[in-house]
Amino acid sequence: MSPKLPLWGALVVGSGLFLGIYWLFYGVGLPLWGDDSFLPPSSLGSHFVFKAVLFAASLVLMAMDRRPWRAFGWQRPAAMKWHWVWASGLGLGALTTLLILITPAQGHPLLKAAGLGEIILVIWIWSSLTEEVFTRGLLQTWTRVGSSSSLVSRPILASALVFGAMHLSLLSIGTDGWTVAIIVTATTALGLLAGIHRQSSDSLLPAILVHVAFNVGGLMAGIFWTLSQGNLNSDVL
Repeated sequence: MSPKLPLWGALVVGSGLFLGIYWLFYGVGLPLWGDDSFLPPSSLGSHFVFKAVLFAASLVLMAMDRRPWRAFGWQRPAAMKWHWVWASGLGLGALTTLLILITPAQGHPLLKAAGLGEIILVIWIWSSLTEEVFTRGLLQTWTRVGSSSSLVSRPILASALVFGAMHLSLLSIGTDGWTVAIIVTATTALGLLAGIHRQSSDSLLPAILVHVAFNVGGLMAGIFWTLSQGNLNSDVL
């Protein structure tokens, strides 16, 4: 098994894989577990475990592929402009939070209920790693490049669109439409950035780091905003 999918096929397969794993975890696994007090569906704990399942599924599919692990980005990156990786992620993350703050958006409900330690572990580190392995590692590698030599290739576009669409799942935990629209748009843009870094470096590391920077920038912008308003509380998250 070494698929090379056209753009439409990558969109279908990527979305289908994510939706299938999401349904198996939240629609089958958690109800069978039956103890909502231990792992509430709308919690960072269940989010952490779901991303672990997504990560494991991605590794299994990579192992089943005939290509070497380095083809999926498991190698040291080529020469990179690391300041651009960090600056682009921080800037986009900050802009996303500012848009949430100046519009009727209510913010991400899981983050509003989380502590800083949980955000660093689950969002900054774990989500960045697992989501990039699935989108930029597995899906981007599976997408056929085509004849275009443009900066945004078909694999980059496929992984970015699927990555943005993955965040429509926020609707299932009661996130308001404004917040979902902003986050889906911003994560699609982030997916383009991460995909470009993945393609130019032949490595997952820059994609993971720009994703981490995006999450850090979002939190920092929220903190600076509330400090400027003279009121620091969790509602900025």
